[in-house]
Amino acid sequence: MLNEGRLKKIAEFYTTTVVLPIYQIEFNGKLIGIVQGYLGAAGSGGQLEELIAMGFKKFIVCGAADVLKKDIQVGHLIVPYSATICLEL
Repeated sequence: MLNEGRLKKIAEFYTTTVVLPIYQIEFNGKLIGIVQGYLGAAGSGGQLEELIAMGFKKFIVCGAADVLKKDIQVGHLIVPYSATICLEL
C-alpha cells in the first residue's frame, strides 16, 4: 500500500532505538491508522497511550507469542476472547 501511494504518513513515534511511522488510509469512508507495534509490554503500553492521546479510539492488535499447550502449533491463529491470571505459590 505504501508503494502504491495509498498510505499517508501522519506522524512518527520516536524512541532511542527506533522510529515508527504512523500511516493513515481511508477505507469505506472511514480513516484508519496503521502502525507497527513495539516489542514488549512496556513499549506497547506506552505506544497505546500515545495513540489514545492522538485521538485513536478503536484498536486491532496483531502479534506473536509462544504457547504452553502442546496441541497448538507455532504459526496457528489464536483469537483470545478472555484472559485469566493463575498464580501458583
